[in-house]
Formats: sequence, structure tokens, C-alpha cells
Amino acid sequence: PKTVLDMLHNKGSWMSFKDVIPKVQLKAMYRYNERTITMGVSVAELTENSKTTSGTMYEANIHRELTGVDASSRIECLISILNSWERDLEDFYNLSNKFHQER
Repeated sequence: PKTVLDMLHNKGSWMSFKDVIPKVQLKAMYRYNERTITMGVSVAELTENSKTTSGTMYEANIHRELTGVDASSRIECLISILNSWERDLEDFYNLSNKFHQER
């Protein structure tokens, strides 16, 4: 069976629908024990004063489950998650750099 990467590599009929070429976004999921990082990479366009500038947009969602049965243990888990924001930001930065280096 064809994989998504095969579809992207080989131009197919999906590359145009009713005479419109789609804007394609790559979404990659990295699953770890304590969290899942979903990274999106797409073309971004900014129009200002009738001038359009193109670039690459990186976006991420870092998902964790709140563990614990009672409210106090869930709050402790939430505090721990919030305190790890710097590591999450560093991981986002490093991951987006890996995508950027492939260009």
C-alpha cells in the first residue's frame, strides 16, 4: 500500500482539485512516554501593502495527560507540566531547526 510519503513524492491527481492547487502542510507526531509532540510545518504568506512575502511556519502542540485520581494529585501534575515549559520550548526550537536544516 502507498504511504503518505509516497503520495507526496509522486505527483498525483490530488495535486489539483477544481483547478486549485492545494497548500500542503506536514504534520509529524513524536510519541514519548510522558508527552506527544505534534509538529506542523507549512508555507506562510503575509500580504502587506499589496506585497506578499512567503516563509515557513512551524507550530507545535505538546500534549500530556493529567495523572492522578483526586484533585490535589491532578493539581500537582499540572504544576509539574507548567514548570516544564522551558524544556518544551527548547524541544520546539530544536525540532523546528531540524526541519529547517532539511530545506
